[in-house]
Amino acid sequence: MVRNVATHVDAPPKVRRELTPLTGGQVRQLLDSSRADRLAALYVVAVGLGMRQGELLGLRWSDVDLDAGLLSVRHTLQRRTYLLADPKTERGRRTLAMPEVVKFALREHRRLQVAERLAAGPQGWHERDLVFTTTRGTALDTRNVARALQAALERACLPRVTFHSLRHACATLLIEHGEELAVVSRLLGHANLSTTADVYAHLTRGMQQRAADRMDAVLRRPVANT
Repeated sequence: MVRNVATHVDAPPKVRRELTPLTGGQVRQLLDSSRADRLAALYVVAVGLGMRQGELLGLRWSDVDLDAGLLSVRHTLQRRTYLLADPKTERGRRTLAMPEVVKFALREHRRLQVAERLAAGPQGWHERDLVFTTTRGTALDTRNVARALQAALERACLPRVTFHSLRHACATLLIEHGEELAVVSRLLGHANLSTTADVYAHLTRGMQQRAADRMDAVLRRPVANT
């Protein structure tokens, strides 16, 4: 009988590439330099809430409550078909509290979109209730979004990164500033906490050290005399 000896050999473990997201200073540099960009709000929401690109491009105004400061992730835009689909997991469907900078950016974006709708006219505008659209109201193409981001990064004199790196920047900045990993996991819509811990393992080591330092501070505190 012929045997395939390769079936008895363990596959090498997957090597996860170390993430190199934009720093806080670089993020501010990008957002400041792209204020006049018609997709400026897209970058703000991507970094501010850590949403996936498909979630952002499928976001509708009916999912956004600017007065309450809440944004609901209910759909993702499918590539090629430009149809809205449900999130892949239950955790993907979530409601997020918006930072003030995100609310401000969306209010300004809505004002600019109204101007574009008026300029296009009833025959030229395709109403889909989408937040981020072309100048005709149609869904954005991911390739065009990628090109726009690269142009924005170049204008800001920043290194080339993918659009997905904006999501990583959100998580990295929150973890570096002490946010709990469970909160970040919920924000990102990860299926489980272990996914978040695995992706950001290099940051969780820093969190562990902070916990160790805090415990040192507790244990070294002088005992009060009674």
